[in-house]
Amino acid sequence: MLGPLQRAVVLVLALGLAALLGSAPGAAGAHTNRTGTNEQYLGAPGYLIVTARGAVATFGGAGFAGDLAATPAAPVLGVATTADRRGYWLLSADGAVHAFGDATHRAAARSMPGAVAIAGDPVTGGYWTVDAPGDLRAVGAPVFARPVLAPGGSPVVGVASAAGGLGVWMVERSGAVIATGTVPTVAAPQVSAAAGPVVAITATPDGAGYWLATATGAVLCAGDATTYGSLHDPRSPVIAFATTPDGRGYLLVSADGSAGAFGDARFAGDAASPLHPPLYPGALQVPPTEAVGAVFQARGPQPARRGPLRVTFVGDSLSVQVARDTQRYAAVHHLDVRIDVGGILGCGMVGSLALATYSNPRPTAPTLPACGQWLQQYRQAIATSHPNVVVLLSGYWESQHHSYDGSTVAVATSAPFRSYLARQLGSALRLARSAGARVVLLDAPYFGDGTPRANVDAWDTLVDSAGSSRVTRLDLRRLLDPDGRVAPVVDGVRVRAGDRVHLTAAGVHRVIDPWLVPQLLAAARTDRHAIGVPTP
Repeated sequence: MLGPLQRAVVLVLALGLAALLGSAPGAAGAHTNRTGTNEQYLGAPGYLIVTARGAVATFGGAGFAGDLAATPAAPVLGVATTADRRGYWLLSADGAVHAFGDATHRAAARSMPGAVAIAGDPVTGGYWTVDAPGDLRAVGAPVFARPVLAPGGSPVVGVASAAGGLGVWMVERSGAVIATGTVPTVAAPQVSAAAGPVVAITATPDGAGYWLATATGAVLCAGDATTYGSLHDPRSPVIAFATTPDGRGYLLVSADGSAGAFGDARFAGDAASPLHPPLYPGALQVPPTEAVGAVFQARGPQPARRGPLRVTFVGDSLSVQVARDTQRYAAVHHLDVRIDVGGILGCGMVGSLALATYSNPRPTAPTLPACGQWLQQYRQAIATSHPNVVVLLSGYWESQHHSYDGSTVAVATSAPFRSYLARQLGSALRLARSAGARVVLLDAPYFGDGTPRANVDAWDTLVDSAGSSRVTRLDLRRLLDPDGRVAPVVDGVRVRAGDRVHLTAAGVHRVIDPWLVPQLLAAARTDRHAIGVPTP
């Protein structure tokens, strides 16, 4: 349950800003924290998690070759990888197949209306798609006779290449497996009613067996497939199953984007967001992830190398506000840049420490549970948006009173608390750099709700001393507080909202964006120019 301080401070500030931004609630969900950052797992095979909106989130160093997130299209249903795992196809609900990396579009007959699953042919570089009645279409891959399905069978939900592309297995929701082409004789596993419906089939590397995954997280084996465990009590139904290149491990992915790794697969993050009840107020939650597929992929670049330049903002509510207003600024000025929002209303980088604000001076009390998972939210946002530049703007929550090591402390007066904040900031920087992005650190402005300027100065000193290569520091405080104090009006523009903490849309559009956006675009272009990729 949220305490009085949370309702009076966190929700007032967050809901107030949400009203300014016109944000709308999404569907409910929940998330349990995952540990580790991408850079800890670069030696293990990486993987992609694909969402229904066409976003491709990369983890563990898996290469990003493009997505459909900014392209109007039918919902995505699944993904298949190429033989060398340096490209992939996305299958959408209208039957279209979209190719990325070294995958090919195969212009002839690449669409199959009603298709529900896709599998790549490791020999020819083509692929197969299958629809719910079991009709199989080959595109650049061998053509097989339509198998005979049992009368009254359940819908086909998955397809896998068998015997090095010489045949395929299809699986029905009931667990019945249908073979066509030259495939090994493999006894199908029995699927109990308790295991739930089957959602995916994946072949072993030599094509002599396969795994089935069910919605409850159970993994069943056939032929030379080996089980390494099942996902017990998933937070939402399992929808995807992916095996490591050597077949000695696998990943189970749930509909909310959460993932579990088994065998030699290494967990490197997932696409779940903590910004849902019960960890986060329902009125502020973000849209659900709606994961639909996953594959293991070869190492490669993380930032988007082509298309619009990409900038992702992370941080607190100021970050969210500046990001959303900058989205509108970019649209009005027809800028070829994509702005993504990865921050959290009501949370900074302090984590789960109890706090008391200067605007509402009461004893410290717990903050929103999702605040303890701020790094997971940043990881999910960066992995999904593939930014050329990550902008980090925080400072309000770090400048308040906190309960730390048995005492109530402030950043200006407590060296241990400053060290704690420096570690938190370092984690955010390592996450952004591990994704290959350039980092822009924005110094926070002063706040007119009673927050001491000394606290803001101390936080900004930490920001100014953080980072090394690929990090740019920009002084937002000097822009908004030119005389060293909170300025409601700058250059004739009212820049402060009524709470004297947040900003006005006019302040962002007319004061911040003309100064900030050119610097962000220059940083993004520098990133692409450094690797020889032309930019707009």
